[in-house]
Amino acid sequence: MADAVGSVDRSRRTKLALSRLETPAVLPSVLMQAVSIVVQTQFSCEELVDLVSVSPALTVQILRLAGEQGVAAASSRYSLSHVMGRLSPEDVRNAVLDLPVYESPHSLVQSEESEVVTSQDLVVHSVAVACCARALARLMVVGTDHNLAYVCGLLHDLGKFAVHELMPKGFSAMAGQARAQQSAIHPVERCYLSADHGTIGRFLARKWRLPQAVQMAIWLHHSNLAVLSSHPQYAHMAAIVYCADALVKSVNLGASGSFDTACPLEQMSSLLRVREQSLRELKDSLSMQVTPLLERLQLDTPDIVSKLCRVSQEGAALLGHKNCDLDKEIRRLKGIENQLGFVKEVLSRIDSQMSVRDSAESFARCWQRFFQTGKICVIWGDQSEGELYEAVLIEDLENSRHILLDADGGSLVLSGEGDVVCVDEHFDWIFDQVDCDFAKSRCFTVPLVSNETTQAAIIFELNYPVPQSKFRETFSQAVQVGRIILGSALACQSQEAFAEDLLGFDQGMEQTRPAQGVQGQGLETLDSLAEMAAGFAHELNNPLSIISGRAQLMGENESEEEKRRSLLQIRENVGDISGMLEALISFAEPPLPKPSIVSIAQVIEEAVQLAGYKSGHDDLDVAVEYTGGGQSDEAPSVFVDSGQVASALANVLVNSVESYRGHVGPIRITVGCAGPTHADIIVSDQGCGMDQDTIQRATTPFFSAKPAGRQRGMGLSYAARVIQVNHGRLGIQSQLGEGTDIAISLPITPSL
Repeated sequence: MADAVGSVDRSRRTKLALSRLETPAVLPSVLMQAVSIVVQTQFSCEELVDLVSVSPALTVQILRLAGEQGVAAASSRYSLSHVMGRLSPEDVRNAVLDLPVYESPHSLVQSEESEVVTSQDLVVHSVAVACCARALARLMVVGTDHNLAYVCGLLHDLGKFAVHELMPKGFSAMAGQARAQQSAIHPVERCYLSADHGTIGRFLARKWRLPQAVQMAIWLHHSNLAVLSSHPQYAHMAAIVYCADALVKSVNLGASGSFDTACPLEQMSSLLRVREQSLRELKDSLSMQVTPLLERLQLDTPDIVSKLCRVSQEGAALLGHKNCDLDKEIRRLKGIENQLGFVKEVLSRIDSQMSVRDSAESFARCWQRFFQTGKICVIWGDQSEGELYEAVLIEDLENSRHILLDADGGSLVLSGEGDVVCVDEHFDWIFDQVDCDFAKSRCFTVPLVSNETTQAAIIFELNYPVPQSKFRETFSQAVQVGRIILGSALACQSQEAFAEDLLGFDQGMEQTRPAQGVQGQGLETLDSLAEMAAGFAHELNNPLSIISGRAQLMGENESEEEKRRSLLQIRENVGDISGMLEALISFAEPPLPKPSIVSIAQVIEEAVQLAGYKSGHDDLDVAVEYTGGGQSDEAPSVFVDSGQVASALANVLVNSVESYRGHVGPIRITVGCAGPTHADIIVSDQGCGMDQDTIQRATTPFFSAKPAGRQRGMGLSYAARVIQVNHGRLGIQSQLGEGTDIAISLPITPSL
């Protein structure tokens, strides 16, 4: 009973000691080489592959890092090179610099003569077993992963490395007893530690997330032949390592602390199913194969202490620089975090339906509260509309005023993008009119919007010192938010003004239009409308691109979901406006037609197919009739751009489809010739029809008889415009509740 209790206590103490082992120790000569590589400013992980492949400690560290980051080796062949290629150099550098050296510096020059097995002996033995395991795997049946066998052989004595590192004297004593008894060391380990190096190695391999096959090889490699042959699914790699270990011990490459009799070649041949002669040849050539690998360790490097100290100093200097850079980055990120708090507060108070005035006031109040500034004024104006500017003045948390300012020859003199500068005499015309006692010596300004016509800026008192060099860092994110908010509000205001102008223009046109419909609408009137639409669309494109770009940039750097949704909403609204502008531009500036002689029947066929796609109805109820009883192959030819006219006719057909409620069609297309120069297409439906007011406005851009937000109202306006540029005409006749006839006249011969 006492022995059992003592065994449990020893096992607990062993596990406790092992749990404190964070990383395996590395030979000083290997650490010197590794550090000299990773302390370079730029290095590639591939430079370390050869060194890692002969160092159990480096291999464990790389595989541990890969396990923590979920990096797996290639599925076909295990490869340390592949694993390292998927790790970042920075992570590999940190992993190398985190490794402890195997021995303390004072013992590097001269090891104790009484030590039975040294750390170098263990490493040499492990490299030799790895090389032999790879050779055995190549001799076995196709499908055995020789690269994985190499890694299993290199790490098979991981438990011995740990015991040697944690209790060097105890390991030496156990190895001495095994030598005296001419036995393996693992039975002695069980007596002293209540665990052998296989169990210890498996515990560490699981802790450090090494591959499952490596764990099993470490655990089972010293099991007897009966166990290895009975469970090949678990012990396949362990059997290879078992035989490789026996072959290496038989040629005295390194030392492992085990002094048992080597396994006969006949038994190895039976276990691995490899010819005995092949094993004998491998044994004879093993020393020659291992020698080039051992040279990479540089075990005989003179003055290793001073060289290790030198590269360690270089590593320390590198880490010092890295820490300084990291500290700067932390301070920068803290500044961004503070500014993102401002972004969150602003976005929670801004609504897409707010006027420019309300948006400016909400933004200014958030600025004043967040940055603890004094009086603040947001000013904006359109120089093309005169010399009046609007402004919102906030004196304190309770009082705000909306005022108009007369520039009287003055203007907003704005600094470069993002610059916060002191105000000067160029702003006196503003201070003279706001009727507020600003402390000019403490006032600063930053531009929010600045283009050819529109300008907006914020002027604020700063009641605490901020170095001039820190202005951009302090206010940059807030300024970007202001640009997006004010830019969006001003763009919406400009669009509303355009809509009002367009409505007034259209109402004025109604008074001069003849009653017969679009046929009476002169080409000059349609051209004037197109010219105005093109100018408006092009003017809005640039500010909208800036707003969308800023919102996207901020959204990509934003981690908080609520803020990202708000920025996404801004981008979506800008996208809707951009879509409307694209529709306007396609109406105002359609591509120049490329006319050719084409059959009307072909144009109609393409239009019907396109209309079915646009309306979502695969089989439209369309009947085509040719005057005089002709067939489609006798249809007149026209001189037009067939693609453009087919698209325009498809829009007319879609309009006819949508005029029906609850069903689709019928739609009749009548084709004939009105004279020697033009052919006619009449599209007739029996849908809801139009009243006279709707007829007069049907081809006006963005007019739709459907509820707001449902359609952009560009179908017939686009069709009329395309027919016009192809030297044709479009006319509408309709009766409310009875149906609509849309007549399209197209030229038969080229227009002069």
